[in-house]
Amino acid sequence: YSIQNIRIVGNAIDEGITVIGNSTYKAKNLLITGNRISGGGRIYLEQVEGGLVYGNIITRSPESDGVNIATGTTNVTQWNNFNDAGLPSGNFNAALQSYSKASLPSASPAGKQIYVTDDVGGAVPAFSDGTNWRRAQDRNVIS
Repeated sequence: YSIQNIRIVGNAIDEGITVIGNSTYKAKNLLITGNRISGGGRIYLEQVEGGLVYGNIITRSPESDGVNIATGTTNVTQWNNFNDAGLPSGNFNAALQSYSKASLPSASPAGKQIYVTDDVGGAVPAFSDGTNWRRAQDRNVIS
């Protein structure tokens, strides 16, 4: 069975947070927020389906990469994870979810990001303003 509805909130953690599912039973519906991670630890996710990772402070050693979203992880959004100096923490290499124009999700709430595969002129990253999906490069509404 899958591990679902995982919440890791408001903790002081010495060595980091690791969540690993497998290709058959992924960890689902993850929330990691408000944690302070020290001791060179990191947040590591593998085979996770769906979640938010935000508002964490990660005191890390130079060899630690802060937030690492690895193989088989999909639909996980991360933002506002910082080190003690207030700098973004993590490798931020997660892929945006892809959609065709005909299958765009709701643009509400504002601030979501996706990859539109068939916009005028080709595929583009886009963000929501709460009402519309807008192309990242020129802020025009996806047409």
